[in-house]
Amino acid sequence: MLDEKGLVVIRPGAGTFVTEDVVEAIVQAFSNLLSDSSDGVGDVFEMRLLLEPHVASLAAQRVTDADIERLRQILKEQNADIEAGGTGVAYDTAFHFAIANTTNNSALVAVTHAVSDILSQSREDSLMSPERSKKSLHSHVQILAAIESRDPEATELAMHEHITQIDREVHDLPARAQLGGAGQA
Repeated sequence: MLDEKGLVVIRPGAGTFVTEDVVEAIVQAFSNLLSDSSDGVGDVFEMRLLLEPHVASLAAQRVTDADIERLRQILKEQNADIEAGGTGVAYDTAFHFAIANTTNNSALVAVTHAVSDILSQSREDSLMSPERSKKSLHSHVQILAAIESRDPEATELAMHEHITQIDREVHDLPARAQLGGAGQA
């Protein structure tokens, strides 16, 4: 049905892939959300809280040694950029993309890219503080350690903590009712 509607392309022997039209529709929907609502950024972060810990958990289950090396390299570059006085934002984004790519799920990759495109300016602005950039890097190191252990639950929890503790602080979002999920009863 999705193929008939042009939302996915089925390639025998290769898999099913989300079309570019779907990615554009997702980006447009999120863009509208941000421009139409004063709660837009908060809503996107709430969505991230529902999505990204599960993406990270799946990545921990599917990660290869090459994926781990790529994630390590990104964090080395993020650290070097921060130590040189930069924000590390390009590497922050690359880290989240690499985790999504590790899932080998094209729909999750497309959603991750769409969310990142929407948050790119706020991420850049928010990481201008060296202390905040270092906190984000430290959180990424914890996520990578959980991925390296190939422990889906620990990885999910590490990403959940990253979003709730780092991103909410960085973007000065009001505390909302905690969502059920990693590490919660």
